[in-house]
Amino acid sequence: MLTTANLSLLVLGQAELNLLYTLLGLIAGFVVGLTSFGIGSIVTPILILLFKVPPILAVGSAIVFGVVTKGIASFQHREQHTVDRQAVTFLLLGSVPAAAIGSGIVFMLRARDFLGANHWIERQIGFVLLLLGLCILARDNPWVKRLRESEWGDFGKKLRLGAIGSVVGFIFSTTSIGSGSLSVLLLSLFMPLAESRVVGTAIVYGFVVSAFSSFCHIAAGNVEWALVGFLLLGSVPGVLLGSKLALRAPRRLLRTCFSLAAIGAGWKLI
Repeated sequence: MLTTANLSLLVLGQAELNLLYTLLGLIAGFVVGLTSFGIGSIVTPILILLFKVPPILAVGSAIVFGVVTKGIASFQHREQHTVDRQAVTFLLLGSVPAAAIGSGIVFMLRARDFLGANHWIERQIGFVLLLLGLCILARDNPWVKRLRESEWGDFGKKLRLGAIGSVVGFIFSTTSIGSGSLSVLLLSLFMPLAESRVVGTAIVYGFVVSAFSSFCHIAAGNVEWALVGFLLLGSVPGVLLGSKLALRAPRRLLRTCFSLAAIGAGWKLI
């Protein structure tokens, strides 16, 4: 039995609720494999808005759920040779310390005021989703394309990767959003990588930073294990199918749909 106070239990039995969690995991896994979006930017808002899971527990559970899901997708993309290993390395150099700082802030906020921490995290998730959706819509702007193709040299590329990793690591550890969606966006904006390699690189990077952040949230007690289990039950087949279709996906259409959904969810959370 889940310990989370959940309004859905008033009209649904536990079996039906668990089935909905599994369906949510299936959808999220498919989207993650296809685009590297999905864990934080889809699962976390749905858990908060529809299932009334407290934001701190939704964030921690989504991060732990993402470790397994992105691990499967990482293996699939590595087999397809769609991963830039050097980019992953420098992203992690920026992410790990930033994620540690973010997880520490969440821990301190929870210890001081659980309800206040939930409110702060919920508002932060809303702002991040709004920003994410607007940035995705602007991704194909001609100015952005020129910025992506500009020459920075090898050191400049490594510096940009470290900076991207720092931003994503902090946001991800406090909201569960970013290791896939935000990293894909920032890599697309600032790094001249092929689209398929952006997705594969973001997924492998997201797996490692998710694993690190999950230890922090587990130690802080921010995880609903039953919820994670039912999400994983659906995500495994979903992520395998999504990864197989990643090279043939209509990416512009998917980005537009995702950005509009993110803006709507972000507005509601704010």
